[in-house]
Amino acid sequence: MSNWKVSAPSPGGGFSKEEHVGHLLLFVDPRGEETAKFSGEGTQTAARCTHLACVTCGLVLTDLLLYGDALAPRIVDAGEIVAGRLTVGKARAGRSAPYLLDEADAGDLGQIEAFLDAYAVRMPSGKVIIETPDAHAEEVF
Repeated sequence: MSNWKVSAPSPGGGFSKEEHVGHLLLFVDPRGEETAKFSGEGTQTAARCTHLACVTCGLVLTDLLLYGDALAPRIVDAGEIVAGRLTVGKARAGRSAPYLLDEADAGDLGQIEAFLDAYAVRMPSGKVIIETPDAHAEEVF
């Protein structure tokens, strides 16, 4: 009997900004990374995060590359853990409405702290790691 739980890839997945509007999000160690634009014309700055955690629904993703002309620049190099509520701004003529990150309020900060206390650990190297909350739903942290 193996100690490892190995499974096939999921049929889809990743992070859908549309599904997380209004949710409280954490971006861990966001760094800028130049990538080609989807149009193929030029480059854009994306945010490479070691972890993205949704405090609202419990989603945790690792090594995520996040795009968005308005969102990515706001989180790139803004700090070790950048937190806020995902919102949608106003669309400009001929463009989609941008996704934005609103600053966390006092109530949000309490939720963030409780989430990090339950699911995050700081490694001896200083790196922050967040465990997927549903991985140990029966455990008390």
